[in-house]
Amino acid sequence: MSQTEPEEGSLLLEESAEKLLAPPSVSEFPIFNQEAAYDDFTTIDWFRDLNQERNRQRILARKKRQNYFGWIRKILGDAWQGWLVTFLVGITVGGVSGFVDFLVQWLNDLKFGVCCTAFWLNKGYCCANCDSWKSWTELISVNSNFLAFIFYAFWMLLFSVLSGVLVVFFAPFSAGSGISEVKTILSGFVIRRFLNFNTLIVKIIGTCLSVSAGLSLGKEGPFVHIASCLGNVFSIIFEKYRCNEAKKRELLSAAAASGVSVAFGAPIGGVLFSLEEVSYYFPHKTMWRSFFCALTAASVLKYLDPARTGCLVNLSVDYTTPWHVCEIPAFFLIGLLGGVYGSLFVKANVWWNRYRATCFIRRYPIREILVIASLTAVCKYPIHLLRMNTTDSLKLLLSKCTSSSTLLDCNEEYFKAACVLIISVAFTLILTALTFGIQVPAGIFIPSMSAGAMMGRLVGIFFQWLRRNSATLTRIFPCKNNSYCINPGLYALCGAAAGLGGVTRMSVSLAVILFELTGGLTYIIPIMITIVTSKWIGDACGTSGIYDEHIRLKGYPFLDSKCEYSSTTTAREILHPQHNEPPLCVLLEKGNTVGSLKRLLKESPYKGFPLIDNLESRGSLGFVNRIDLTTAIEKISESTEVSEATSVCFTLKDWKTYNLCINLAHINTIPIQVSEEMPLDMIVDLFRKLGVRYLLVVTHGELIGLITKKDLLKHLASVYRQDPELILYY
Repeated sequence: MSQTEPEEGSLLLEESAEKLLAPPSVSEFPIFNQEAAYDDFTTIDWFRDLNQERNRQRILARKKRQNYFGWIRKILGDAWQGWLVTFLVGITVGGVSGFVDFLVQWLNDLKFGVCCTAFWLNKGYCCANCDSWKSWTELISVNSNFLAFIFYAFWMLLFSVLSGVLVVFFAPFSAGSGISEVKTILSGFVIRRFLNFNTLIVKIIGTCLSVSAGLSLGKEGPFVHIASCLGNVFSIIFEKYRCNEAKKRELLSAAAASGVSVAFGAPIGGVLFSLEEVSYYFPHKTMWRSFFCALTAASVLKYLDPARTGCLVNLSVDYTTPWHVCEIPAFFLIGLLGGVYGSLFVKANVWWNRYRATCFIRRYPIREILVIASLTAVCKYPIHLLRMNTTDSLKLLLSKCTSSSTLLDCNEEYFKAACVLIISVAFTLILTALTFGIQVPAGIFIPSMSAGAMMGRLVGIFFQWLRRNSATLTRIFPCKNNSYCINPGLYALCGAAAGLGGVTRMSVSLAVILFELTGGLTYIIPIMITIVTSKWIGDACGTSGIYDEHIRLKGYPFLDSKCEYSSTTTAREILHPQHNEPPLCVLLEKGNTVGSLKRLLKESPYKGFPLIDNLESRGSLGFVNRIDLTTAIEKISESTEVSEATSVCFTLKDWKTYNLCINLAHINTIPIQVSEEMPLDMIVDLFRKLGVRYLLVVTHGELIGLITKKDLLKHLASVYRQDPELILYY
């Protein structure tokens, strides 16, 4: 690691250690202990934080044994904090979801008309079949499709620009879906402003505006970010989570589950999504609290019932036609199309975002939003399927054919329906690739499901036409009603799973979300076939899920827990220093002064310092974090008995000889040490499973180097021929 990259560094030039030698004085100073927070854009030390939590529990246990008040505090003040905070998060997420759903419906209907008796009501609440609801052309008594398009485009541009202005000028971290950042934060990275209250408010309002504008995006991804923000806000109230970043991430995992729960009406799917897709550390206790949080949020949303349907599920299906074994090739075909679509979308979106980051467009985010919104209005308005609300269009695609159906493919107009669906898929691919990345809150779930449902419906139309014109297939499908034997809605349902699976590479959680979202438990096997096939095809095309690609695009230090690494590399080839790098630098156990430590902190930008006994034997004694050392020096400097020449030691055994001793609570006396011959896969497992920030490399007790998470990520990038110098941008 070079000295120009201090984010994960923990080094001090070896020659600086000579300056730490100073004669001791003879006064005495008390030992102290104080917690310190992590710096912004750094990684946390899971091992240290969990050990800190164990120490806190031991203190509470001692107080419990001393008196009854300690026992009551442990039961009510500590043991129930986790359940109480997840209950509060669940209630709030459910309430926010109801508010967002109602506001999105009203703003979306406002593009087409207004309720004359009460303008604040949407079309459903006003009156869907009476004279209270008027379109804009009816209000001005001009029946013109072009004028209707002008009103549609005006509201789309207005809502899009308002959302972009809020994001650009008030909370830049609220742009996008936020799932990539939530995954990185849950892996142990610290991004302070990403989960604060200001970002939360802008994310809620911006999501309502961008979704109701009709842009090719959804609100499901942003709800994960919104729920995580609420989890972070509520964690401030409870000391157990406020002072421990590792424990806070358990709460954020539960909050993310509640976000998916209210977005799709799928509590169990939300828990599995948190486990499979976003969480990095998911113990059994966190699973139960995630389940409770998702249940609470879904219950509140069911009570509010913003859609006035009385149901938590918005896309329920009522298919009665059983699927046939001979349809399995069609399901594989849908999965193949979903995987190809997902791979094309990921490549197009990543390419466009890379280009945006290096060209003049980056300097004019509001103008970019105007251009994309105008293009979206022109492309979507002529096609009724795209002009509709995305949820309504998805309902239409999932509907089955009946004798009274008005769908084109149900009235034997197969060619016309196929042309509409092909054009709609192409527009959705292009518009979503351009939209996902602009400075507005934007999700990817519903657009991907819509595109997949269109492809699935297209395959269903083809097989329906083939059966009507093939005597062989007519014998294979022995059903009474010749027209509606093959259900295109089922194919659309499988296509929705394939489209979203191809884009995100979700598997188990996606299947459960679709079962809860639609109630189509009879069609488990077809949905699973399409999901597995889309994932295989997408992986074979050389891309990862869209969230993992955006993590790499933004240069976050994320070590994927699902990837497997195989290489002949050993710790000797990863550690710092290498032959062409400055020598490893250390702190000495003895001979330090307050002044020398202050100069060290002032001159060095690094986040920690290895501690050794002396420069000859270089025996490893531990590791001192910069924040802890800074806090200690600031504390002892408050005393009038301490001067710049006051000597400091780092061990308690010499406290009678040295006038000042920094508490061992500020020194990691048991850092993880590895041999220089340790293979790469074991090093990766140590970083992933123990959550450490660094590994000390020793040979026969002698410290020869260290490996940080950033060193490991750079090495993995070079091994797999990726760019190790990724640019962080928004």
